[in-house]
Order: sequence, then structure tokens, then C-alpha cells
Amino acid sequence: MHDLSEAEKLLSKAVEYRQSGFEGRARVTARLAVASSLRSLYQEHKELLPAGSALDLIRDAARSDLLSKDQKSLLEHFTLKVDEEYNLPKEIDLVTEAAEFVEFVNIQLNGANQSMSDNPQKIKIYATSWCGGSRRARNIFDTNHIDYEWIDIDENVEAGKFVESVNRGYRSVPTIVFPDGTILTEPSSADLMKKLGLSLPF
Repeated sequence: MHDLSEAEKLLSKAVEYRQSGFEGRARVTARLAVASSLRSLYQEHKELLPAGSALDLIRDAARSDLLSKDQKSLLEHFTLKVDEEYNLPKEIDLVTEAAEFVEFVNIQLNGANQSMSDNPQKIKIYATSWCGGSRRARNIFDTNHIDYEWIDIDENVEAGKFVESVNRGYRSVPTIVFPDGTILTEPSSADLMKKLGLSLPF
């Protein structure tokens, strides 16, 4: 496992703030994690970094050609202002979305030293050996001869923090990350097989 990137360190800090009840700090730190990840993406593509704050960088990226329409839409969430009670729309969770975006950028950078995994092109199953759902998911992959990387969060502290960051602070397993950046948490067999393009049993 590589050393944590700056973006991943900020994500871990955001989770710590949320768990301590400092939601405002958690959101600010999540925004900083996204900006840190964007800097790496700009540098990889030899794009000129815009001057200004993390928010300025996020706004610039939301207008750039480096990202998909979906990723740009996600970035827009990080530019929203809170209401009078310091709340965002309830369907928006900046910490979880920051973790998803950082993982997406890690995959785009396509380098083992830039990812939570040693192989960013392989499906990753964050799991535990004692979890029945994790074993069920693993059996689907094994039975259908689909390559994957098994990461036991009981044995890997960094992986555990990543799982918490994308699941609102919970160590939910299995958490399955796909090379396209999508994440399935505790999926049913039917949902997992659909994502894998497998026929459902009658």
C-alpha cells in the first residue's frame, strides 16, 4: 500500500471531523480534498492551474474538458452555499462525494502510486473475512471467473478509512469500487450481477 496522497489525508481528516460532530469543518476539508485531487489531475494533463482558492479551482474544473458531464455535475455540489441553518440539500453529502471524486481521479491518473489499490484497473472489494455479504460477493466473482482485488479492512487501516469516507463514517462491507469510479456498498446479489453484466438466475 502506497503512502496516502494529500487528497486522501484530507479525506481522512474530513471523516474525523464529521465523527467528532464538526460538520462544517468536515465539508470544508472535503472541498480541500477535491481541490487537491484536481491539482494532480491538472498537472497530469499539463493544464495551467487557475489562481485563487480551492473553490476557484473547483469552479474552473467544472467548466473544463478534463471531466465527464457527471463529474462536472458532482463538482457543482462543492460550490453550493448552505442555507440559513447551515444545511445543504439532504441528498448531498460532500464527504462521501469527495471520496468518490478522489477515487475517480486516482483511477484516471492510472498509476499504482496514485490509487488506494496497487492496480487501479482492477475491481476492488473492500471487505472483511467474517462478513457473510463479503463472502457472497466474492463467490459471485469467483464463480464467474471475474478478476478482482480483495482488500481486508481489518488488516489495512488506510482501506478502512477509505470505506468510512464513502459510507458516511460507517465501515460498511462489502464496498466494491469499479474502474469507472462507481461504488456499490452492500449490494444485493441481483444488483451486483447486473453491474457485472451477468444473467440473473431464474
